[in-house]
Amino acid sequence: MNSVYYTRTLNTYRAMRQRVKKDPNYTTVSICDRWLKSFDNFIEDMGYRPDAMTLDRIDPKGDYEPSNCRWTTNDIQSKNRVHKEHISLAESTYEINGEVKSLKDWCKHYKINYSVVKKRMMGKWTILEALTTPVSTQGQKIKQPNKTYEYSGISLSLEKWAAISGWQVRSLRLRIQQGMNIKDAITTPVKSNRSKFIAPTEDRLKLMILDYYDRYGLELD
Repeated sequence: MNSVYYTRTLNTYRAMRQRVKKDPNYTTVSICDRWLKSFDNFIEDMGYRPDAMTLDRIDPKGDYEPSNCRWTTNDIQSKNRVHKEHISLAESTYEINGEVKSLKDWCKHYKINYSVVKKRMMGKWTILEALTTPVSTQGQKIKQPNKTYEYSGISLSLEKWAAISGWQVRSLRLRIQQGMNIKDAITTPVKSNRSKFIAPTEDRLKLMILDYYDRYGLELD
């Protein structure tokens, strides 16, 4: 058994369970009892995750089970989601910093055009990236500084860390300006009693990173 393939597949398995348990967009999706029972059963049914592939549900409205899952490329998975996304984007709710709103309501909150955000999310942007990335007069993404912040061997932009952790970019930037490193900026609890946002623990942050990389078919070094 190749340890790289084992670890990669285990990350996918954990991310699947985390999505179904925590992601408000997966409230109608479940995992079959056989896969919930053990990772070995998942391996027996699906095999190890191939290079450059990710776990895909054939019917986007169906559950995680052997008859409805396959290993596929991001391009095929994206095409599989397109029809469902066109229908459900406006109807879905999204949680940011402990608040749940429809996509249109979040667009009003962040004062950004709904059609811009919808197009971005159809292009695999995360909800926070779609809402908070400025647009130029031509409606294109403005190039941001290439500064990155490293945690656990992973270097990402502040926007990416915000997308992974649920923080607002400006809040993370303020904490970093106050002298925190990126880990502490993300995991240090919010002191204000008025804030509903709960900062993730370090263990939770590690799961969020796994989920983010698995969702977009990326590889951790």
